[in-house]
Amino acid sequence: MKDNQAKYPQLRFKGFTDPWERDKLDYIFDILDGDRGKNYPSESDFLEEGPTLFLDTGNVRKNGFLFNTTKYITKERDCSLRSGKLQLFDFVLTSRGTLGNVAYYDKKTHVEYQSVRINSAMLILRPIRRNIFSDLYLKVVLHGNLIENFMKKNHVGSAQPHITKKDFSKMLVGIPSTFKEQQKIGLFFPRLHN
Repeated sequence: MKDNQAKYPQLRFKGFTDPWERDKLDYIFDILDGDRGKNYPSESDFLEEGPTLFLDTGNVRKNGFLFNTTKYITKERDCSLRSGKLQLFDFVLTSRGTLGNVAYYDKKTHVEYQSVRINSAMLILRPIRRNIFSDLYLKVVLHGNLIENFMKKNHVGSAQPHITKKDFSKMLVGIPSTFKEQQKIGLFFPRLHN
């Protein structure tokens, strides 16, 4: 894409003329891995119910979370893990096996599942500049072709394809420079999809 096309997209909402910016994902998100250490739960550690939901890749679909099957870990196991705990308004991305599915940990999901951990085949994308970047816009970007195209071009491995956190964090994203334009785009696309 030419630099001028990236700064001034052809299709815009009326009244918006400011140039867009291109930022790396690690400027927008704190990108976190799940725990892979000695305390990582094995199959025998999982429970049918419990205090902490432990996500499986089947729980993160193209259009968000799906909880038709769930597994849980004890509070003790949860406390022994170093990383991979969701916070409200985090995004979850599948990064191994099934690539590029994205879910958003919103208030509704948080009410139902207050303690959630990702497995080692996922990344947490935690917005770090909420006053600059709209979650609504970021949701549109993460569900768009940009992520899908990145996954196709940059995955490694064939039997178990995966992406590296390092490569993913350097991906460039086009961002409207005004929060108002981001919000407008973020509200428009879900309505269009519906």
